[in-house]
Amino acid sequence: MIEPRRRCAVDCALLALAALTLLVALSGTHSPVRAVLAVLAAALLPGAAALTTLRLDDALTWLAVTVSVSLAMLTLLAVVTVEVGWWNPTALLLCLGLASGGVLAWDLRRALGELSATAPDRRREHDRRQAHEQRRDHERRQG
Repeated sequence: MIEPRRRCAVDCALLALAALTLLVALSGTHSPVRAVLAVLAAALLPGAAALTTLRLDDALTWLAVTVSVSLAMLTLLAVVTVEVGWWNPTALLLCLGLASGGVLAWDLRRALGELSATAPDRRREHDRRQAHEQRRDHERRQG
């Protein structure tokens, strides 16, 4: 995702998913909503965090790679924690979610910085186009 606006939107949505999943999990409610949020968070957050430096233009490609990387990371961490004898799925998902949230927040801050840095350039370009259109309209009316 190359555009900073799109990165901001995706990062905000993923951070909202992480926060909502955390709130529902900590509330202790056992409902289908909790399961759906947990699966979505597990399938999207780690991969999206890992792909913050990789820019994929196509949304479908980004989604496929994100889910694949997430599932690979979860599988690897699950196997390692089982082999070491530290198996605790709740703690594993919590740590992975917090780490992913931190990386996504960093990427959001970086994308917002890119947006603010390019704002004057976009304004100048907009003003230039608007002046060109006004000149063209004026020439049409006179010619």
